[in-house]
Amino acid sequence: ELGLKFRSDSDGLITGVKFYKGGAANGGEHVGKLWTNTGTLLGSVTFTNETESGWQQALFPTPIPITANTTYVISYFAPLGNYATT
Repeated sequence: ELGLKFRSDSDGLITGVKFYKGGAANGGEHVGKLWTNTGTLLGSVTFTNETESGWQQALFPTPIPITANTTYVISYFAPLGNYATT
């Protein structure tokens, strides 16, 4: 699981997750997730129709509301443990 903390200056909606896939070594079923800063899962989505490399995007079934000046974590799981590093 690889994640990134973020905050927004305004209330809004998170519609999906993107990650960069470096190649075939990062195969398998990828799952994107949105969490609270304390580890509560707010939503998840499985990536489909991935290409062998490049930006991959998946949309949550329903946009997830976020609150201004609150820390969240967006992440994705790579089952083979290979993540792009450059």
